[in-house]
Amino acid sequence: MSEVKGTVYVRFREYVVRHHGNRAWEELCSELSPDDAKLANGLVLLGSWYPVGAWNRVVRLFLSRFHPDDQDDGMRKLSKYIANADLSTIYKMVLKLGSPEFLLRRGDSLWSRYYNAGRLQAREVRPKYWKLELDLPPGDDNAAPDYFTCGPGVCAWLQHGLALTGVHATVRHSQPRSTRYEYDVTW
Repeated sequence: MSEVKGTVYVRFREYVVRHHGNRAWEELCSELSPDDAKLANGLVLLGSWYPVGAWNRVVRLFLSRFHPDDQDDGMRKLSKYIANADLSTIYKMVLKLGSPEFLLRRGDSLWSRYYNAGRLQAREVRPKYWKLELDLPPGDDNAAPDYFTCGPGVCAWLQHGLALTGVHATVRHSQPRSTRYEYDVTW
């Protein structure tokens, strides 16, 4: 079973409460299954691992409820918040001293910081243009993060991380082919 790091759940809850209030969080959790609600409302440890299926379901519910007209944009906003909140001060300093290439070469280690399934590989096509490929295991909702995380979520997280290196980057993803997402990164 694929898992997601607790920091993602913690930042997600912070985001919902900060932007929509405690009542919105309570209402969101009331619509989850008992097991998913128990996880969402429970003590979530930043460094522990939790079922990715529960993450997929709570994010889809949040997006459909609070961003029904543009769920991709809602996920981009959430992912930017997670990236900003989760990158430690030391990591932000390293990124400011580093280059976009420094960040992109570490794509797989950054991915595995949040998810225990999948592999993110990056290659430089030419200066200031990189291609990334995210390969995920096949299966149901519990096998891997879903479209919202892997599509607009990854793009927003990468754009924010790249901004910390001092560039304004564009990150676009293609529609997934089976269990593969492809990203074009330019600056």
